[in-house]
Amino acid sequence: MNTPPIVEHTPRKPSGFDPGLKCLAAVFIFVVVVRVLLTLANKTGSREIVGIGLIGAFFGLIGLIVTSCVVWSRRATSPRPARRWALMIAITWAFLQLLVCLLIMLQMLPRALSETDRPATEINRKTFSMTLPGNWIEDSKRDTYDPDSLVFFDGPESALFSVIVGQKSAGSSVDTMLDNQRDYYKARIVNATITPITKWSNFDGKGFQMEGKVQGIANGRITVFGFEKGDNVCIVEEYATPGDYKTYARDFEKIRQTFRLHD
Repeated sequence: MNTPPIVEHTPRKPSGFDPGLKCLAAVFIFVVVVRVLLTLANKTGSREIVGIGLIGAFFGLIGLIVTSCVVWSRRATSPRPARRWALMIAITWAFLQLLVCLLIMLQMLPRALSETDRPATEINRKTFSMTLPGNWIEDSKRDTYDPDSLVFFDGPESALFSVIVGQKSAGSSVDTMLDNQRDYYKARIVNATITPITKWSNFDGKGFQMEGKVQGIANGRITVFGFEKGDNVCIVEEYATPGDYKTYARDFEKIRQTFRLHD
């Protein structure tokens, strides 16, 4: 009885656009798309949007690493073997990008934890009262600070709110104070667009919204509004980047709804 000759198995060689190259191309395209989207998200000034983008990128990269590892484990028996070098580059590249995402998220975490909802603070002064959102603080270290007439409140990110109170009996007027503030900001905001307003929260008065590049660097929006009650003349100012105005809209609304000017 004749024994058939033993035929040695010759492994197939990678050819064409094999799974290894596909994994490498997928990592390349994913990284480019994520970079573009995160750049656009960063321009909005919203950390919330950037955070969501980073989380999506994090899990997307994990998926690409797992897929590349599965292709690696099957490359010897696959009818279409993958190029080993392409898989090594794909896995290493995705892993490094994953570490970058993780480091950025870890840097953002302490600030995010510090901005979790804390109890609001009731501000009650001789000239005004309001509720300060829990994530905001009163800046009392400025040289011009006065608890009753010139107060600054710092919010998360770029959000700011300030109160200026003068007395009509001392010569203060809404028009004069508004003109001073308008001139001050026009000198510091490039290509500013100015929109007149006649209402802020439930108060009638005069004011404006100004938007442009602050010192020619980043987009900012400021609302300046003046009104009076009794002998007190008040100017309130809101400031934030357009993105932070949206992100912290509830904080600004809480301030508006609780603000009271005293006689």
